[in-house]
Amino acid sequence: MAMPVDLVHEFGRAIRIVPLDDEGPVGEWLARRGLTAERRHAVGELGILKAILSRSTMTFEPNDDGERVLVAPVWGGRAAEPECPALHLSELVDLVGWRPNDPATLYQRLGLASVMGREGLRLSLATASPLRLFRTVEAFIRYGGESQGEFPAAVLLNFNMAWLHLADLPAVIADDIEHGTVLDEILKRQRPAPPPIRVPVSVLEAAE
Repeated sequence: MAMPVDLVHEFGRAIRIVPLDDEGPVGEWLARRGLTAERRHAVGELGILKAILSRSTMTFEPNDDGERVLVAPVWGGRAAEPECPALHLSELVDLVGWRPNDPATLYQRLGLASVMGREGLRLSLATASPLRLFRTVEAFIRYGGESQGEFPAAVLLNFNMAWLHLADLPAVIADDIEHGTVLDEILKRQRPAPPPIRVPVSVLEAAE
């Protein structure tokens, strides 16, 4: 009989080798990727572990014989308290991992999370602000997480649940034209009249 997964314990192991600042080989390497200590704190920290990755289930399992992956937490509510980033009042729903050389392919520990950035969704609805939706967790962290950027932000982890999370939003800002087109097609397959899908102005200017 399989033992139940202790997400808190596993994430605790993953963050042990990551410094609280941008010092040392690991801290400097993360900072060069734009994953600075300040931005890591904003999403509830970032860990590193070795894991076996399953393409069939898009899940990972910690294993010392596996490959090195970055791991971020998926919270059921706000990721961190601005005045005390180490204080987490939300439930840890799942963990998301990815290879550093392939950040667009995301694996979950249990496959239970459909979105990362619940607070971003809430803020978008509460303030009638567009939601900045990222393709990768790395880009989400570099942006400052769910509530530190220009717009509330999130990462969609399960596209089958897109309509549930995005339907009532005033607008969605995708990474680029390709990302926006994919989101629009997925939403239209699930229900008619999806929210407007936009892309950052900088992307449009670069395409001209």
